[in-house]
Amino acid sequence: QLTRTGSFIGTPLYASPEQIRNDELDGRTDIYSVASTLYFMLAGQAPFHGGDPISTMARIVADPAPPLRDHRPDVHREIAKVIHRGLETDRNKRWASMTDFRNALVQFLPEHRTPVGELLRFAAWFLDVWVLLPMFMWGITFGLEIAGTPVTPPDSELPTFLINLLGTFFTFLYFVSLETMYGCTLFKRLFGFRIRRLTGEPLGFPRVLLRTSIYWLFTGAFWFFLMFFLETEADIENIAGLVLLGGFVPPLLLMLTMRARNGYRGLHDLCSGSVVIRLPSRKHQKTRVVAVEDISTALPTITSRGFTMPTQLGPYRVEKPLRWKDDEMVLDAQDDRLDRNVWIHMRSPESAATPASRRDIDRRTRLRWLASGDHDGRPWDAYMGPEGMPLSRYLEAQETIDWLATREILESLATELEQAIAESSLSERLSPQHVWIRPDGGVMLLDFALHRDESVVTRPGQSADKNGLALIAATAIYCLEGICPTKDEMIGRGSMETIVQCPMPYRGRQFLTRCLEDNNRFNSISEFRTELEKSKDPDRDLARVTLGRRLVHLLAQGVLLAFPIIITAGVHLESFTRIPGASQYQAEGDLGPHIFLLLFFPALVLLWTGAMRGGYVYYGARIMIVRSNGARASRLRITWRALLAWLPFLILMILPLIIFPDLMPAIAHNSIQWTLIALLAIYPTLALLFPQRGLHDAIAGTMLVPR
Repeated sequence: QLTRTGSFIGTPLYASPEQIRNDELDGRTDIYSVASTLYFMLAGQAPFHGGDPISTMARIVADPAPPLRDHRPDVHREIAKVIHRGLETDRNKRWASMTDFRNALVQFLPEHRTPVGELLRFAAWFLDVWVLLPMFMWGITFGLEIAGTPVTPPDSELPTFLINLLGTFFTFLYFVSLETMYGCTLFKRLFGFRIRRLTGEPLGFPRVLLRTSIYWLFTGAFWFFLMFFLETEADIENIAGLVLLGGFVPPLLLMLTMRARNGYRGLHDLCSGSVVIRLPSRKHQKTRVVAVEDISTALPTITSRGFTMPTQLGPYRVEKPLRWKDDEMVLDAQDDRLDRNVWIHMRSPESAATPASRRDIDRRTRLRWLASGDHDGRPWDAYMGPEGMPLSRYLEAQETIDWLATREILESLATELEQAIAESSLSERLSPQHVWIRPDGGVMLLDFALHRDESVVTRPGQSADKNGLALIAATAIYCLEGICPTKDEMIGRGSMETIVQCPMPYRGRQFLTRCLEDNNRFNSISEFRTELEKSKDPDRDLARVTLGRRLVHLLAQGVLLAFPIIITAGVHLESFTRIPGASQYQAEGDLGPHIFLLLFFPALVLLWTGAMRGGYVYYGARIMIVRSNGARASRLRITWRALLAWLPFLILMILPLIIFPDLMPAIAHNSIQWTLIALLAIYPTLALLFPQRGLHDAIAGTMLVPR
């Protein structure tokens, strides 16, 4: 009713202003149309409606869209803002892409609000506090100096108190203002984090103020009152331990309540009813295997033995054999009428005819059946020749593929297995050699293998679901190890230690084990698919430990280990004092207690690391220490790994005390100090260059994988 021939093609209710003006169109036009459709679905009417079509189009071009909440006051304010941005008359003010538009909307869906883990939140907080807030403090100090007011006069505590008061003020100003207006601070925004209520709404000023106040009580109040009551520099030296204790323990108490089941919410989150979420990543894409090789040239011609290969079967001209056994042949043929490649599967004379349930299948995950016939008593079926390559051929070139690509294959394979079981078209003879990779990365399940030596992993008489799960596990092993397991080898693979003999994310290892183990096996392919979908997390899934995750891990580890490192280094420095006017250092009394203290803190760290299998930092960073074959590392091995990391430091600090019990040359003393400093720089550098396996990992036989 709103179209006129020659003036406009389509319905102007959802047309963009530039489309009505007949301007050049781009993707932002579609954003306007989608936003108009969403507006209609929520308000029950289009943004501009009623009256003559010409006036409707004039309003679209000239007027802003009426507020959505005028029609539906119960619609979330932020959702309305997102939609109205898509309805901007000026397309430069709309969302830049449909992906941005989608990401702005899905953050309101509970299943898309991924809580942020402890260490990533700590990293954002660390950068906010130690990069931005010191800039405020330097500005205050600089301003006081310009005003002629000394920062720390010897006869007054007021400037020091004032500095701390202003620092507290800027802390509240920074966090409260930004989190109220934007739902994030600067570095939370860079990491893609947002602070929301549990319902997805913005917190609002009162809740943000409450959240920041509780945060300040656990992180800033201690320092504020400490600096207010301290009088001299000597006081600071006397309570150095209290400073370190008060600086680290309260923030840790704030994080005590963070658990996966409550969305990693700290005390300030629980009290304010908030949660820190990660927005969907616009750069996330599925990891896919892509096969482009032509099978007609990929597979060699096999010489037929004991049987003359036919040259013509029905309308199909046979070109070469692809598989040749006494009871089964696969022939490569050509349909000259339609100029298409055809595969012909010829079986032994006693074989049953292909059932109708198989012939009627018409989907991309199975070969399309074309015709059937008989040749010298042997039944044959013709199928459309597929594009791509067998999984075995792909792995010959790639050797192995990672867990994320393997998971995409398993997901596609499980979908086909579930359908095949439902329609009773699944063969009892299944092998990873039956898996075919299409050019788009999807999976096709063949009815036969092209390898002469077929590694069948299923068992006759076993349920179809168990056979399907065995095929899934064998295919995963084939992809990850590059070796196709046999039926007998699969018997010993039903445990966490043996399921896959290579490093992979530990969560994936647990998942694959449930395909084979007796006690906790999946009941069906359907359950496998459901759990596989639940296990996917686009923002946290990693095939291996990346540089970014290792950086976050090192940052947190450095903060937590700062106390024992500082104490240990301090003990070493106090063990010797320089003799005035001489190039030697003299030992300070009995060195036995010094050696004990040097060993005490590293020993505590080693015991904690072994008992906790790496410690809390590894758990928070979603990193796990495993053996070289991917199996879980024992506590003893993890302790040995940690000892190897500490050993150079301990040798450099303890050995000189033994070699020079009384006097130490200055050159030796200075060399030790500079070597220790160099090690503190070399260790994190090597960890970032080799995030999965450092030198101590190679010696200990361990490596790091995503948890």
